[in-house]
Amino acid sequence: MNYIKGVETCESISPRSYSTALIFNPEDYGIFYLRSECFKRLAVRNRDEKLCEKVRERKSLFYDGSAVSKEACLREVKKQKESNFAERVQVETIHKIQALNITQPRPGDFDVRVTTIGSLWATYKFSLKLYDLDKNFIGTLYDIETHMGSSGGTLFYTVYQKDIKRLVGNDYSEGQKYLLQVSLKLIRDDAGQLERSNLPPSVLESSLEQFIVT
Repeated sequence: MNYIKGVETCESISPRSYSTALIFNPEDYGIFYLRSECFKRLAVRNRDEKLCEKVRERKSLFYDGSAVSKEACLREVKKQKESNFAERVQVETIHKIQALNITQPRPGDFDVRVTTIGSLWATYKFSLKLYDLDKNFIGTLYDIETHMGSSGGTLFYTVYQKDIKRLVGNDYSEGQKYLLQVSLKLIRDDAGQLERSNLPPSVLESSLEQFIVT
């Protein structure tokens, strides 16, 4: 059942209809409004706290109905979100840069080899950026989205002298020293869980730096 259809189904239930003390119900499920129970299930399934506003507890002198209440709904939505995060988007599975190796096959050109570690099937952004010795940003040498699978691998790119000249402009001269930064950032995962995982930006991206001399 999709979200809109689910809301329509719950709203079609009379707000006065309720159920009491079914044999196999937990103790705190002794009495509840059917409409509220419907919205609670929908809220948990869609991890949507806003739907908990429609959940009302049925009060009774003889039965405990606290399992179907706004407070219980909010707790279960939070628990469901945490469960999804733990099961599908674990920080330690995100691909990260493990090592950086830069060699110079020709004067002014640089072969950049990056070794990664991780196991999260996802799309990542691989970037090479150039900075001066004071870490002032000069420009981006390379920026591409790439898919990574269940094991680490190697990313490779050749930085040509002409690309550095293009970024530096008239200030370029041979023998200058620059800081080359490589970074790898998680953009989206194949399971579609990243958007609702609430991961801090700091864990989505890894980077390493190395000085180069043109």
